Amino acid sequence: MKTTHPARRAAATAIDCLVFYIPYVMALTDLPDPVRVVGAAAAAAALGMQAWLLARHGQTLGKRAMGHRLARRGAEEKPGFMIAALIRPAIAWAPNIFCLSLGAFPVWIVVDGLTMTCRADGRSLHDLICGTRVVDL
Repeated sequence: MKTTHPARRAAATAIDCLVFYIPYVMALTDLPDPVRVVGAAAAAAALGMQAWLLARHGQTLGKRAMGHRLARRGAEEKPGFMIAALIRPAIAWAPNIFCLSLGAFPVWIVVDGLTMTCRADGRSLHDLICGTRVVDL
């Protein structure tokens, strides 16, 4: 399996961002409390669903839509529950969530994307930290 093209991987990330960030931003706005609660619940459900999909199939909704899968760096196998569902999402998303909760631009996603674009193997910063890669199906 070959490593994915950065533009296709960015499209998968954009889909994943829409799934999570829209309800998350709803939860942080000045909308009525019931709307904010629904937004927070939807954001939590989206995180849980994405983590489950990564652990079970090696794919998020975005990766599935773009025909990608998560794999260990040197193998074709899925990285396992701890890496796929807990550690990798925390490294990939926690800095962005922190920035958004402070009302700041999520700079981590830019740094992460630039790392992926500048590397010949297409691995992002969170892939380098976690020992994973995203491959085409």
